[in-house]
Amino acid sequence: MPKILIDLLPAMGHFNSSLKLVRMLQSAGHQIIYLNQGLKAELAKYGLASCETGFDIAPVLLKKGEAGIRMTFKNYFRPANQQRVIKIQEDLKEFKKFLKQLAPDLVLLDEQNMLKAIFYEICKVPVVCLQSKPDPCKFSNIPPFTSSFVPSPVLASSIYCELLWIIKTLRNHYRLKLLQLSSRRTDIYSIACQIANQNGIDLKGRTTLRRGFGIGIDGIPRLVLSPAAFDFPHPDREATWYIGPLIDINREQVIKMPRYKVLLSRISGFKKQKSGFVIYCSLGSQNKLYMKKVKKFFKRLMEVARQNQNDLFITSVGEEFDVGQLYPIPDNLYAYRYLPQIDLLRHCDIMITHGGANSITECIFRGVPVLNYPLSPDWDQPGCAARVVYHKLGLKGNISRDSAETIAGKLSLLKSNYNFYKKNVLLMKKRFKEKNNSKEALEIIESIIKQNYYHNG
Repeated sequence: MPKILIDLLPAMGHFNSSLKLVRMLQSAGHQIIYLNQGLKAELAKYGLASCETGFDIAPVLLKKGEAGIRMTFKNYFRPANQQRVIKIQEDLKEFKKFLKQLAPDLVLLDEQNMLKAIFYEICKVPVVCLQSKPDPCKFSNIPPFTSSFVPSPVLASSIYCELLWIIKTLRNHYRLKLLQLSSRRTDIYSIACQIANQNGIDLKGRTTLRRGFGIGIDGIPRLVLSPAAFDFPHPDREATWYIGPLIDINREQVIKMPRYKVLLSRISGFKKQKSGFVIYCSLGSQNKLYMKKVKKFFKRLMEVARQNQNDLFITSVGEEFDVGQLYPIPDNLYAYRYLPQIDLLRHCDIMITHGGANSITECIFRGVPVLNYPLSPDWDQPGCAARVVYHKLGLKGNISRDSAETIAGKLSLLKSNYNFYKKNVLLMKKRFKEKNNSKEALEIIESIIKQNYYHNG
């Protein structure tokens, strides 16, 4: 029985996007084991096997200029942290023993932590990266996915996309140099280069920074879970397969939340009494990283709800957000810390979202047009919002600049053209469903395992 190790970042969006693929692999007889790094509750909920290791390589975060400069001046005159180098080398020895005992046939590694692939290579374990976002690599006439620019087939658009890539690549190089300078080259990337060289791997030569996010490594096969139908049109790339969406639309199973049942009753009552829209708003599970921005936006949403008394608004504000900051809350708005989004969307007409790839995919599967307000300029949210506009699945706005009146205006535009956007969403849903039940992902993974078996044999 082939054994596959799943190594993801401890983020709900990354975990949820892996579930359907894992169930397909299990049904085909593969043994699946997750590395339990902050996912204990989720793994227990779905009855998934896990294991633990002390070897934890955090993703390389290329900090913005100002933060990077502060770090550089703060750390430059400190002694180089050679103890960190020694510890990682010692941990790698233990990691080799761990992998030898576990003996996985393949590792599916979170692409956001691609640097760790080198350590799997050193341990001679085949690795494939799982990408939950649109492909971050450079394509002609397509902007980086950290840009909200919507391209078009004209020369000016192509030139502007190229300019955006030049700026993005230069920033990535600049931030990486700052990271190395501030740490006296005891950052994880520099250490990885040193260890890779000792093992005959030219990591520096394989590193690419022409990406929308993080550090890339050439020569690592990739499986992209973000649907090809949702992306901008572009040519195929070698050793990169679009296998998404592969979403488990019924993953919530039995929902034991008394307050949620009350909410569903309120929605049902609203639909019987009024002809307005049910509008759901969530800014994602990581909104705590942008609390000031989130608070301002939710306060503006309160005003939007007051201006649209014929509509019902529902917000999921996040576990760490104090709902009391929003008082007084209008009568046509209900605020919750958490809601089972994929189930709730069955009862909604529009979603106001931060533009996360998983949230948009769920909206499409539920036939819900979207109004995008990207929260992070450094993740895929601006690019996802641009793709929503490109495919005419909804609209986008600027979370920092848009006033309550502007938000209300975009909602009004979405509502007045609702059938147009709804039709496009349903057409995209049809394309998603064709791919969602495809066995292509299973065939690709089994082919990779077989190739490595013969190569190592």
